[in-house]
Amino acid sequence: MKKIILILSFLFFSIAAFANGQVGKKPKGKAKKVIQTAHTYLGTRHQLGGLSKSGIDCSGLVYNSFKKSRVKLPRTAFKMSKRGKRIKLKKALPGDLIFFATGSTKKINHVGIITDVSRKGVTFIHTSSSKGVVYSRLTSSYWGKRMRLITRVL
Repeated sequence: MKKIILILSFLFFSIAAFANGQVGKKPKGKAKKVIQTAHTYLGTRHQLGGLSKSGIDCSGLVYNSFKKSRVKLPRTAFKMSKRGKRIKLKKALPGDLIFFATGSTKKINHVGIITDVSRKGVTFIHTSSSKGVVYSRLTSSYWGKRMRLITRVL
């Protein structure tokens, strides 16, 4: 039953995004630069509180990527979630921030940057505690269940 609901949700959001013209939008301007900067960290190991290519955490990745484009953000995922305009999933664009609650509470404690919105769903770059900086899809059962909010700061 959960799989059916997940599949139907994915289909609904995919169709809605396609109908709204959000699918296949290429990042432009600052969003493009932010994503390019985040991509340079691909494979960097996870380090809690880290801010460099020798080790970085999720909010550090976002903080550094936006800072390079002269956009100042707070240093934690929770505080970042309070910035910008809330966006519905079907209106998400590359460069938007996507927030998750990965712990036992529903408090936001993880953030990524949306890099692509396509018929396959939303792709984002973030720091995984086990794999370092990686790309993931919101259609995965793990991330889909834990997504809490999307904001636009650009």
